[in-house]
Amino acid sequence: MVFKEKASGGVSLLISMLTRYPEVARANFGPEEMKLVFLVKRAFSPAEMSALRDKLDEHLQTFAWLRGQEASSINLEVCDGEEIAVLELHRDLDSLSLEEINMVVELLRQEVGELLLTDEREVADEDDLRWQEEMIEEMLEDVRLTRRGQKLCALREGGRVFVFNERGSNSRGSGKG
Repeated sequence: MVFKEKASGGVSLLISMLTRYPEVARANFGPEEMKLVFLVKRAFSPAEMSALRDKLDEHLQTFAWLRGQEASSINLEVCDGEEIAVLELHRDLDSLSLEEINMVVELLRQEVGELLLTDEREVADEDDLRWQEEMIEEMLEDVRLTRRGQKLCALREGGRVFVFNERGSNSRGSGKG
């Protein structure tokens, strides 16, 4: 990765998230929550959206129970276009974990299948994936402890990840994704 200056924890976290998860089209990070955005090559009916919300919530509840934690609610918003649906998953930063992100991504892969838009890239080997996940875990913990009020947005374009301040100015350089 190439940076114009040393990246903050939030910037590094977003770059790592989009690099690790090609299914995530955009990620937003704020002092209290993270938003993950997925793109699907079709619109959803209200019944399909309700079923997906229920399934995500059920998995989140079970996941929290297995970890001995109180379940946080998941907020899933859908913006349907004619050919693409935008799924926005909002989660509080305090209880968000790498395992939960893995579970959500895998559930969307199973439920949406090949209609889930993903970034075309080489498949990383198991060691690379494990290393990326370790880094994401460390950065999640770091941003929880050192909240600076940052509001950042990361998105993909042409095989790269760009991170911006929420106001729209480019915050840092980009990493190859």
